[in-house]
Amino acid sequence: MNSTRSKVYFSPTLHYLRVHVIAAQDLVPSDKSRPPDPIVRVELGNQGRTTRPSSMKTINPEWNEELMYVAWEPFNENIVVSVEDKAANDEVIGRVLIPLRNVKRRVENAKLPDAQWFGLQKPSLVKDEGGEKKDKFASRIYLRLTIDSGYHVLDESTHFSSDLRPSAKQLHKQSIGLLEVGILSARNLQPMKGKEGKLTDAYCVAKYGNKWVRTRTLLDNLHPRWNEQYTWEVYDPYTVITIGVFDNCHINDKEDKGSEDWQAWSNMVTQYGKPLLPKMHYVQPISIKHVDLLRHHAMNIVAGSLARQSHHSEQRLLTTCWMWITICLASGGAKPTSPA
Repeated sequence: MNSTRSKVYFSPTLHYLRVHVIAAQDLVPSDKSRPPDPIVRVELGNQGRTTRPSSMKTINPEWNEELMYVAWEPFNENIVVSVEDKAANDEVIGRVLIPLRNVKRRVENAKLPDAQWFGLQKPSLVKDEGGEKKDKFASRIYLRLTIDSGYHVLDESTHFSSDLRPSAKQLHKQSIGLLEVGILSARNLQPMKGKEGKLTDAYCVAKYGNKWVRTRTLLDNLHPRWNEQYTWEVYDPYTVITIGVFDNCHINDKEDKGSEDWQAWSNMVTQYGKPLLPKMHYVQPISIKHVDLLRHHAMNIVAGSLARQSHHSEQRLLTTCWMWITICLASGGAKPTSPA
């Protein structure tokens, strides 16, 4: 049974995407008897944001506004840019689809790429990437697009992060050691299936960096013993590993509609000092308001990726999980004994 086996999952590599909306030219509103009141809506996956209305209510407006998003490898999504007319109930004046894989990447504080003009098309003519243009429509929009890979995309609380490396692999430092975790057992779990005449089908999840591990499920047991061992590369000592124990509510193929809780884990095993983020966070800092919004989107992207890998979600079970943990640095270290 697949739902009872141990498994390893990996979060997608996340990057920040900057969309600098500069201006547009030759807009064609449906009502030509009045000037348009244009705004720009930019969407990436489930993330959507709009600019403020342009101060220039003309067919050649300017915005000069920057929007930020969370992008994820392998960059298969499209950026959907729409110019809307607020004076006409947000009617779409023109739209363009831009493949994310065509956007230039920036590492650290390099020069931003040049802005580009993109042709807008009537929504009815946008078929796929680039769309098909069947009539004369000369509207265009001026954008600067950048994938910023010098940052670490926060999908956890800043003070409880398990990974602080920037998105760009060429900026990664060598590992400082190996984290070895033995998940031994749990005790005194709560019976989660009492109404069914059963106890608990328990398994344990440990998360560090982009690697998530899940033990096998032990059926109908309040004192499970897993005795499984996992390892992670460690790149920064000021990081946290998170461990939780769950009840597998899919053993009998019964769905718990309230079980889809993909929020950040709340059981923290240890906490270190304030983490050190990549240089770009200090050279060109992102506002706290934007960081919090982007963290929410990053968590949703990670949750969606894990859901696609596991095809189901489970009910959370708060408890104590016995384990031994040792960080084996270059100088070596002794392995502690398991608790009695």
